[in-house]
Parts: sequence; C-alpha cells; structure tokens
Amino acid sequence: MLNHQFLPECRVTEIINTPKAFAALVDTAIFTVKKERAIDKPEMVYIDIRKPNAESFNISEEEWKQIRTSKENLSGWERILDRTFSALGHETPKWKNSHTCDGDKVFKDENSTLLKFKVSFEPYRKAINYAIFSPTEYNCQILEKIVKPARPVFDTWWSKIETSREIENNRDAIRTHVKSIKPGGIALIGLLTDGGQGLATGTMENLSVTVPHLVLLIDAGNKSSKIMEGNKR
Repeated sequence: MLNHQFLPECRVTEIINTPKAFAALVDTAIFTVKKERAIDKPEMVYIDIRKPNAESFNISEEEWKQIRTSKENLSGWERILDRTFSALGHETPKWKNSHTCDGDKVFKDENSTLLKFKVSFEPYRKAINYAIFSPTEYNCQILEKIVKPARPVFDTWWSKIETSREIENNRDAIRTHVKSIKPGGIALIGLLTDGGQGLATGTMENLSVTVPHLVLLIDAGNKSSKIMEGNKR
C-alpha cells in the first residue's frame, strides 16, 4: 500500500565531520536535522573534527599523547572520539567573519578550539554532485577557481561517460568535443581517456581528495597538461 502522506519538511542545522569511527577508508559524519520548513537564506554549522590534536582540546602535547596511547581497554579511536565530543561543549558561539566562499560569508566560532564554521548552503549547491566539504579558505578557493568553472562541463558530459556503454553510445560526440577543446579549457579526464575501469589507486587514502571527479586544465604556456583536483580535501 502506498503512503500518500508527505514527509514533514526538515532542514539541516549542523554537520559534524568526525574521525573515522570504524575500520574503514571513509569519513563519518553526524547530521543534525530540525523538523521545520527551511527559512530564507538558511545557514548551518559545520564542525570539522576529523584530525583532532592537542590544540583542538586546549591541552598539552603530553596530555594528548596519553589520550592516544592509554592502556585502557578501549580502541584508540574510541578514546579520541570521547575526548572530541566532550570538547564540542555548549558555550554560546562567537561568530566572526572569516572569509568568503564564492561570495557567501563564512563565519568562524572564536569561542571554540575546534574548526567550527557557520555557512550558507549555496557553496554546496555549486559543488559537483552537491559534495559537502569543510568550508576552509583553501577549499573555498578550490570551489571558486576549479569546481565552479568545471561544473557546466560536468553537468553536460557526465551522463555521457558514466558507464562504458554510455561512452560507446556517445563516442562520436565525445571525439568531436575533445577536438574542440582549446588551450586554457577545462575537460573531464573521462572525456580524454578510454577504458572501463577509471582512476584506480591502492587505497582511497592514497588520494588527497574525497570527491572522485578530476578536471584537466590545458596549460597553453608550456603545452603540457596539468591535472588539478576538482574536489575537496
């Protein structure tokens, strides 16, 4: 039987990107969702605690070493998570304008030793596949200088190369497009290579990126190609 009732509208208010909580090569995150209609120009809090250190908890390096090497019957990540979540605290944030992300203001909490931001949803709407990323100044520059210019190319061509069958079906169009690329242009690597497997590495940790889409910037100066990461660290 079909359920004809709509789910209540909800909005994301906070994302906590946590240290790895189990033996896997993916990051984990906690999403806080509020059951209410989204307000105009909604914002959310983003807390990045994937790589905690002594400074994150405002403690000495010696104390931090003890937390990580304690002989208690707990896994290292459990000790770190316990200390990390304790540091989240409930103090009233003191937001200070830090930088911009493609024109949208990014605020940083001066009352927190953690990497804690307040940002609108607009930067994520502009990301390839709406990827969620830590809105640091570095990542925002990647969005502005690489991802945003590459997004139209991705939106146009990804559906034509996402499987080997689609590549075969669109081979003539792909060949024509590749011939039309000028120096200084942007192209997906999948348009310039041929094969069914795609980019492969020993482990995901061998990549310094988290979104599996690369763009290639054609360097007209030395007639060489430079691979740039169209993704987020």
